[in-house]
Amino acid sequence: MKILVYTPLFFPSVGGLENMMRWLAEDFARAGEEVKVVCQTTNREAEPFDFEVIRSPKGSRLLALTRWSDVFFQGCVSLKGLWPLALAPRTKFAVTHQTWYVPPGAKPSLAGRVKQIATRRAAVSVSCSSAIAKHLNAPSVVVPNCYDDSLFHWMPGIERSRDFVFVGRLVSDKGADLVLDAARMLSEKGHRPTITIVGSGPEEESLKARAREWNLGNVEFAGVKRGADLAALLNGHRVMIVPSRWPEPFGIVALEGIACGCALITSEGGGLPEAAGPCGLLFPNGSAGELADRMRSLLENPALVEKLHAESATHLPQFRRNAISARYLELLRAAVA
Repeated sequence: MKILVYTPLFFPSVGGLENMMRWLAEDFARAGEEVKVVCQTTNREAEPFDFEVIRSPKGSRLLALTRWSDVFFQGCVSLKGLWPLALAPRTKFAVTHQTWYVPPGAKPSLAGRVKQIATRRAAVSVSCSSAIAKHLNAPSVVVPNCYDDSLFHWMPGIERSRDFVFVGRLVSDKGADLVLDAARMLSEKGHRPTITIVGSGPEEESLKARAREWNLGNVEFAGVKRGADLAALLNGHRVMIVPSRWPEPFGIVALEGIACGCALITSEGGGLPEAAGPCGLLFPNGSAGELADRMRSLLENPALVEKLHAESATHLPQFRRNAISARYLELLRAAVA
């Protein structure tokens, strides 16, 4: 099977979509399929892949690649990339939906409506969560995202000496400020848990200033951590907090935390509850008070932390990379059979 993977963002760009498309392309090629990737991301280094990556191709080249392929597989619907399919009727259109085309509570844009309509043309339509599938107004199979289980796993030699960890961009949507608000509420009631904030972003300095103003010396800003360094850091914490204000489509970071031995506290909107499963406690999006209550529950009940972590044995296997890639390949092969 000839698979053309079309994704505007790709390695060396880093993000949830970029990681998923890279892992799937690598695993498709490893399974013996012919794979080529088209993207708009530049790369000045040697390509570390066993397949061809075509960066910013001209229209004629993209059309030729589309006609070459049996399957044109998009990472989210990209309207700029759809046009060659009109001139390649033999090629099957497949797409994985990794985000909202019409965000919850937002007024639908013209582009969002068109993307939803385009989904109906797909021979294979995959959503990363049931929350995303429900918003499409078109049939879609739910296949959750995976995590890199070669990197993120329990490391017995690391002491789990800190209480809570947040990992994400320091922007309002991700909710790091809610963690500080909750920490202040806990401090006023005599609890001063250790908290690590991992990440960077435009709100970093204001968050640090707030922590100083509120005398939250128990909060440490660790900067950006990735790969093995991040996995080791997570292994040193008991609980990961994923407090996103906006409804996350899924939440790979939650899987990484679970895999490294953390119990979870996550906001309840979008696909995060599906990623967390039975391994975490939920709170209403944007509510620092409810977050503080969940944090206090786990501080005062270590047995609950252990119970949530124990659920990972049955929850995590369904999100392992080989299982997710195999499910995608099954769907693509069925489409071209």
